[in-house]
Amino acid sequence: MPRLYAQIRKVSISSFCLSVTWLEPDPDEEEEIQKDLPVSIGRFRLGENEDINDRGRFSHVVHCNEGRSAGKFSIYPREGETWAVFKGRYKSLYQNWDIDWSADPDSHCKYNYAFVEILSEYDGGSSAPVGFLHKARGFPSVFCRFTEEIVKSCIRHTKQFSHRVPSFKMTGLEAEGVPRGAYELDPKSLPENIKEIDVPLHLLTELTVSNSENNDKNSQCVHFASTGRTFETGQVWSFCSGDDNLPRYYGKIQKITFIQAFEQDPVMKLHIGRLKARPIKGVIQWVDKEMPIGCGNFRARKVLEIFTDLDVFSRQISPDSSGDGDDYSIMPKTGDVWAIYRNWSNDIEVVDLQSRTYDLVEVLDDKLDYNVLLLAPEGGFKFADSAGFVGSVYMAATEHWIDGADVRFTIAKSELLRFSHQVPTSRVTKEIHGALQEVYEPNIKALPANLIL
Repeated sequence: MPRLYAQIRKVSISSFCLSVTWLEPDPDEEEEIQKDLPVSIGRFRLGENEDINDRGRFSHVVHCNEGRSAGKFSIYPREGETWAVFKGRYKSLYQNWDIDWSADPDSHCKYNYAFVEILSEYDGGSSAPVGFLHKARGFPSVFCRFTEEIVKSCIRHTKQFSHRVPSFKMTGLEAEGVPRGAYELDPKSLPENIKEIDVPLHLLTELTVSNSENNDKNSQCVHFASTGRTFETGQVWSFCSGDDNLPRYYGKIQKITFIQAFEQDPVMKLHIGRLKARPIKGVIQWVDKEMPIGCGNFRARKVLEIFTDLDVFSRQISPDSSGDGDDYSIMPKTGDVWAIYRNWSNDIEVVDLQSRTYDLVEVLDDKLDYNVLLLAPEGGFKFADSAGFVGSVYMAATEHWIDGADVRFTIAKSELLRFSHQVPTSRVTKEIHGALQEVYEPNIKALPANLIL
C-alpha cells in the first residue's frame, strides 16, 4: 500500500531513473512511534537517498506543507480526499490506540480496512470528520456514501489512517448503475475481498417530486437489488407482528433515514405510520378490541414507529385511498388468496391466536358477498408435522375437510373479519401425478402454523 513518501531530486530521461530522497517520520518528543511502524500522516523530514527505476512503485503526487526548517514537511488528509483507515487497531473508539503492530509485513494482512471521504481539512488535531464509503456491488472499484444523511464519524487518532487512496469523483452519468457522487478508487491501493453493498436507488436517479400523498415533498426511495425490493415514502406495506408473527398489520412509509456506527454497516430506518382500522357499518366487530384486523377501512396514524428489520415486511399493497390521502380501504378482491379463520366467531381473543386454525381460500367473486374456493395442499388435507406445516404447493380442493361440505362457499360481507390476512401467492403450472395442473405457491412466511388439519 502507498504509505511511503519520497521527494524527487532528479529525473534521468534516458533510463527513466528517478533519484529520490525518502521522507522519514519526524514526531514530537512526546509522540510515541514504534520502530518500523508505517506512518502515513504527520510530520516528516528528509532521509536517505535512492535511485529508482521501477515506475510502478509510484502511486500519486502528495500535497504537503513545508515546515519552518529546511527539509521538514507535514502531510495530513485534505478535504475531498479518500483514505483507507485501519479497523481493529484500537481498544475502543474513545480509548487509546493499541500501536503494538508488528513490523513483519505478513502480519499486516490480518488487518481490515474501512474507506472514508475526508469532509474537512485535518491538521492532526483531536478528530477528523469523515463519511464512510462502501464498495458498490457490480463495480471493481466504485465506492459511495450510503446516503447524504449519513452520520459523520470521527477518526480520533492519526495512526488510524493507513494510506490515501487516489480517486476520481463521479457524476453518475459515466455508465448505467453508477451512483451519483461516488468515487472510483485506484485498484492498486485497495486490498482484496472488500465487502460490497447494493446501491440505494436514490443514488442512481434524481429525486422526483412526489404526489399529493407525500404533501409535495421530495420522495425518498431505496432499492435492494439482492431482494428486488424497493421501499419508497408514500408506500403502504403489510408487515408481520404479534405472537403468531403474521402479516395482518399495515403501515405507511413516511420517511427513510440511515444511521451508521463506526465500523458498522449502514442501517436503514423506515419511519412508519401504522394503519388503524375504522369500524364499517354492518360488519360484525370483534368483542376483544385488541384483535388485529386484516381488512376493512383504515387511517394512517400521525405517530411514527421506526423499523430497522426489513424482513418483517411481507408485501407492498395498493389500497384504495380517499380524503387527504391517509384514508385507505383494504378488501379481499377477486383473484386474491387469503387465510381465513376456521370455526370463526367474533369472540375470538388475542390470547387464542397462536392456537387458532385456518383455511386458505381464493376469492372467486367480491361483488355482493365473497364467493371463495377452498385450497388444499398437494395430496389433500393432512395433519401438520412437528414444524406445523406440510408442503408448499396448493391446489383447488376437491373435497372439504368437513364431510359433505362444499369446497366453494360464501362468506357474508357482514363477516368480513373472518378474513385474517392476504397471502402472497404465485400461480404456476406443474406436473402433478403425470398431468399438468395449475397450482398455487404461497409465501410460506405468510402461512399460519396451524393451517393444515
